[in-house]
Amino acid sequence: MHLRRAGYAFSQVGGAFLVHYPHRESDSKKLWAKKAGIKRGAVEAIFENFTSWLHSLPNEERLALCPTAPASSNHEDDGKDAIAPAKFARTTEGAPICRKVDPQDISYTLVTQLSDNRLWMMKRHCSGWKSNVSLAVFTNRTKDAVEEDLVKLGCRSFSLSTLQMADYPGLGEYPVNVLRNLAISGVETSHFLYIDSDFWLSENADDVLMKREVKGALSKDPKQAIVIPAYELHSKCEKPKDLIGCRKEKSRMMPQKKEELLERIKDGSVSVFDHRNPRGHGTTMYDLWEAQGSGTVAPIPCLKSDRYEP
Repeated sequence: MHLRRAGYAFSQVGGAFLVHYPHRESDSKKLWAKKAGIKRGAVEAIFENFTSWLHSLPNEERLALCPTAPASSNHEDDGKDAIAPAKFARTTEGAPICRKVDPQDISYTLVTQLSDNRLWMMKRHCSGWKSNVSLAVFTNRTKDAVEEDLVKLGCRSFSLSTLQMADYPGLGEYPVNVLRNLAISGVETSHFLYIDSDFWLSENADDVLMKREVKGALSKDPKQAIVIPAYELHSKCEKPKDLIGCRKEKSRMMPQKKEELLERIKDGSVSVFDHRNPRGHGTTMYDLWEAQGSGTVAPIPCLKSDRYEP
């Protein structure tokens, strides 16, 4: 919503993809479920306030909502009922200014955040991603200890931030927004690719983003966002017994090549991510992507929901 309002265009790239790893429900998620009614209500209130505030700002959008898209808010663009702008920040202190970049100067950083018990997933990320990595880890260990483990997992060029569990006041909750912003603050390249750590990239993602057409699209427009389609594997390690063995089995099932992904889609073990929530990923043109050439860029003509979260 914020990117659309700020004038960003969205296009999807062919060839690369993400697959959600089917992990067990985290303790933080279980805590959220227990407090679901209270927490969801509080989050929805914040979202409505944010929407009000956003509609009080100048409208720079270039990408319309599709005619069938549900209304995201009752607030009009005249700023009526908007909350005080001080409630939210429009910019981040010290952040670089968006500007056009020559194609040869475009480079990427993979950005993610995770807790210590999912650090093992970085082995997959670092094995296929050749460019820079910036990550934030929620841990009780020292930064040096986490760095040592990352090197053992095969990570080479990375920027690491750590957030100590003992220093975080939200006992039992996972501070995803704080960690994400910490990881983004470590970016020094022209562009970054943000993923949750349990979304595993195809093995060619780095190479696809370096293709001429992708870099050309980003070079022409500093407000061009590139979407990589997301899928999910339907199989979980539910029982603690032999968790390591189950983890290895599910890891082998995770497709790395497009051909493997399409086979998994055919046999029903993989589907579009979160298909029960069409607002979240329904805008992504999955049918088109299956036939789309690797490294080609297809503009997304409109958004089916203002809650699109590719």
